[in-house]
Amino acid sequence: MHRLIVTSAAYRQNSHARPDGLNVDPENKLLWRMTPRRLEAEIVRDAILKVGGTLDPKMYGEPVRTKTKPSGEIVAVDETQPGRRSIYQLVRRSGLQTFLEVFDAPIMETNCTRRPTSISASQALTLMNSEFVSAQAERFARRILTEVPPSTALGLSDPKTITHAVQLAFSREPSAHELEVMLTFVGKQAHRYPSLRGQDLALRLYSDLCLTLFSANEFIYVD
Repeated sequence: MHRLIVTSAAYRQNSHARPDGLNVDPENKLLWRMTPRRLEAEIVRDAILKVGGTLDPKMYGEPVRTKTKPSGEIVAVDETQPGRRSIYQLVRRSGLQTFLEVFDAPIMETNCTRRPTSISASQALTLMNSEFVSAQAERFARRILTEVPPSTALGLSDPKTITHAVQLAFSREPSAHELEVMLTFVGKQAHRYPSLRGQDLALRLYSDLCLTLFSANEFIYVD
């Protein structure tokens, strides 16, 4: 049965939309393409840590404690540091971690037979403004600057460095257009930090780029 399922035409569909399919079956009830699926809350968090090079794969042991910020946000203790997998995050019925809650982690007060998947502005805002995501974007930037540092001949906007970032985030090569856009972005961002020089400037520019990659749909959706 498994072989029949995974070798079927329906199972092997990609998610690319076609005008004829959208006209006939916009809700995809006939399974003429794969419906894009967002990663679960815990996997979004783990993916950010993994790409940033800070995921702690240690198994077993004590759970990661939480704390409540003055703003009311519930976060892991030392959220800006390397982190363990989300399965080890302490989850209280009275207070789900805010990052996980935003991405539809189930509420612990009742049984959860199926997870809902929502799309809300708070998800994009969390990815752009969360202290956790910003810290991991900086660590991601440190990783790519260490593994593929920009060539001194090309300056900070080095296609190889940017390509490496895209490979780690999306598991693919950037298109020529994407690479051009990101090169322009890094170049323009440099004007926003006139007081920074050298490695400090490079870290700031690539942190901004990495934060943008974390915030992309392609990072949190199975497409």
